[in-house]
Amino acid sequence: MKLLPLVLSLAVLAFACTKSGGGKRAPLTLIYPTPTPTYDACGAITSNVPTYSGGAPTSWTIQPALPSGLTLDPATGVISGTPDALSGPTVYTVTGTNSKGFATVDLTIEVQAVAPAGLSYPDLPTELGQGVRSKFAPNLSSGNGSNFSVTSGGLPQGVTLDPATGELDGVPVALESTQFEVTTVDCLGQATSQVFNVDVVPPYARGVIVADSGTGTLNNFWRRQTGGDLIPNGWQYSGAGVSHVRVHPWGTFAFVARGATVAVHPIQLESDELSGSTTARGVGGNIASLACTPDGRFLYATTSSARLYGWSIEPDTGVLTPLAIPYVATASDPRELATSPDGSTLYVAERGAGTIASYSVDPVDGELTELADTAASAGVTTLTVSPNGDWLFAASATTGTLHGYSIDANTGVLSTLAWSPFALQNSGSVSLSCTPNSSFLYVGSSSFPELELYSLDVNDGEPTALAPATFTGLDNVAHLAVEPRGTQLYVALADGRLTVLDIAGNGQLGYASVGVHLLGHALADFDFLRGHVPFRQHTEHLYATSIADDGVYEYEYDSNTGTLTDLPFTPYATGGTDPQTVSVHPFAEWVLVTHGNTSGAPAISVHALDSLGLLQPGTSVGSLRQNVGLALDPSGRRAYLASNNSGSPRVVRYDFNATTGQLDPIATTLLTGTLWPPAVHPTGTMLAVPDSLDDTIELFTIHPSTGALTLRTSVSTGGTDPFRCVFDASGRFLLTAHTGSTNVSVHEVDLVGGTLTPVTGSPFSTTIHPLVMTLSPDGRSVVIADTATGNWRFFSVDHDPSNGTADGALVQVGTGNVPNTALMRFDASSTRIFWVDNGAGTISVRPVTAPGTIGAPLSSVPIGASITNMELRNRPY
Repeated sequence: MKLLPLVLSLAVLAFACTKSGGGKRAPLTLIYPTPTPTYDACGAITSNVPTYSGGAPTSWTIQPALPSGLTLDPATGVISGTPDALSGPTVYTVTGTNSKGFATVDLTIEVQAVAPAGLSYPDLPTELGQGVRSKFAPNLSSGNGSNFSVTSGGLPQGVTLDPATGELDGVPVALESTQFEVTTVDCLGQATSQVFNVDVVPPYARGVIVADSGTGTLNNFWRRQTGGDLIPNGWQYSGAGVSHVRVHPWGTFAFVARGATVAVHPIQLESDELSGSTTARGVGGNIASLACTPDGRFLYATTSSARLYGWSIEPDTGVLTPLAIPYVATASDPRELATSPDGSTLYVAERGAGTIASYSVDPVDGELTELADTAASAGVTTLTVSPNGDWLFAASATTGTLHGYSIDANTGVLSTLAWSPFALQNSGSVSLSCTPNSSFLYVGSSSFPELELYSLDVNDGEPTALAPATFTGLDNVAHLAVEPRGTQLYVALADGRLTVLDIAGNGQLGYASVGVHLLGHALADFDFLRGHVPFRQHTEHLYATSIADDGVYEYEYDSNTGTLTDLPFTPYATGGTDPQTVSVHPFAEWVLVTHGNTSGAPAISVHALDSLGLLQPGTSVGSLRQNVGLALDPSGRRAYLASNNSGSPRVVRYDFNATTGQLDPIATTLLTGTLWPPAVHPTGTMLAVPDSLDDTIELFTIHPSTGALTLRTSVSTGGTDPFRCVFDASGRFLLTAHTGSTNVSVHEVDLVGGTLTPVTGSPFSTTIHPLVMTLSPDGRSVVIADTATGNWRFFSVDHDPSNGTADGALVQVGTGNVPNTALMRFDASSTRIFWVDNGAGTISVRPVTAPGTIGAPLSSVPIGASITNMELRNRPY
């Protein structure tokens, strides 16, 4: 019994000796992941972080001293830094110590001289857009640069070079051609140089953001440089009272006026995706106009309280900070704002006083100093500054007069021109716009259904009516603007239409290839999203569902060569049965697969895409049966499932979280009939569902804020057994194919009334059963095919209101036969078609060599049987 205390003491001692960490035992081993590194001089190394066994070291030392520029952290043992001198292979002993002992490890370190070479700026285009932020990082194929400089020529005005990093940054301010040589020298004095040629040009209009006062939304569209037609790129609900939108010159933010608030919506640089409002500023009175200075540093707003507000813009977040003097008083009823091209002067149309107020803008803090009020006439509402900076034009909505002023190049002060005032042809002027060369002026009216067209005298800007002097057919203009390169005029109408007009060399106007778009309920304003390069979109991947394999076939697509390559492990088993449709998220890397679900498997499976475009294991959603298709809306935040569910047809609305992939059911609408895959309008405010039992389209309106569905009407298609419908990119038309009749229906869309109206000639005879239908992304072409015979028909879709053919009419331009055709889909360029041959078990890429002419396959790869649907992963570049 007397021995017990000694035994317990020994046990406690043994426990204490075997417990690791906290200095209770000595370090046993030290391990560096890179024990024999060879470093390039002058370049920051990847930190060499040690691990250990046994007790944790509390201090670290090294012998001999590391090469110059490298350090060992005495607390952690991490080796880091930038070596700045050569060193031959040398053995260094690292010691890690704690109170119980120490351990050592040897490292062999060498620092070698690698001359810098292959200097480039991978993202620097050959053209930079005037007024668009330019920020480009350098790259070296080998070696490192410690100091960068321009050694010959000169950078574009407004762009600077960071001597430490080599980054080019700034805003090009002048149209010019530049050649400059950049040289980098490393810490050893080794150098390399490269010459770059860059032209500063008018920026490209990559997109258009539209303010829809009828829905409170901002509708976002990409713009094709060729043709100027628009492609849906999502939307955001901003709030009631949306009236004006101005896009930051760098294309990074949209500033939106809604009542007495300015909201800021960030824009993603790679996708041009519009995000929800992140911040807002209130003002006194409803906002009448917004203007951003060309350098993107300041935003101004006029309000109904006769105030002119100003904010500085935080360049990274878009946060608006009131100026030191937050507003200045104006005369009554201030309306449109305009800045001089260099941003040094701000002008305000003062409708109540019939004057133009001028303010100098402090380049440092944006503070305003009033210069003078210049007489115009009662009701002056709209104004614009000519791009050459020589003149200001202002129009009165009540008197039908145009006023012209010369602008003092030094002070910004206005002087009335000898020809002013000038009698316009119509009253009700609400918008003015000049071509970039300051040669032509266009006037839009809210009272007369026509535009006025004028040439401008090169010396004093005096307008002369063109012949013809008007362009008719445009009712109730809300806003008009010439795109930055001067090729087209965009005209927003209060009824929700946006008209695109080509500008000829003589200033005359004509409808573009897609002349009219339906972009909202009531367009109040729009602005261009500017960039260094035009918008381009290409198809990167293709996904096809197969009932035979209960999976998805996955392909990579080379848009340059037209080559399809099947991805590893295709087809991918999704975990469901009878996959009917596949939906690709417009921005994020997700794929949603709808399953017919005849065996109790999920109704929908949600799959992330990896960097190769491969589907990853998914999550299961719902258990409805006889599901026929799911449609994601253009924003990617909502989804709509059509299901026949064992005789209980319905449409289910979901919310989708693009960050997590969570798909949540929100509401169900019960219907009758036999449903087919749904389609969502480009604005996200209308849903169409074919019903083959009743030969109708079930038409829903979608609440822009809540997403709630309201069944508005059932519209007869004029054919038998409608099974596929699609809205065209312009938003004006819904096309419907039928399995039971040889025709395709085309209906014109009325977003406000929530109705569809057959276009003249609809339904259009196709002479074959259109069991397959594909509409080109540009909306100009439709191809149909009969899977039983392989016969196909190629139609053009009329979009020209001036040619005498009904808008939306289908005109057959080609025919052909591809046996065993099972499915077709246009690629993003609208110049190639993915074509499934069920007999050969292949999918091929066929070029559209001319309207109505389809060429031989460019490539062909195997695909499974019973392919039910194809969708594309299209991305901008």
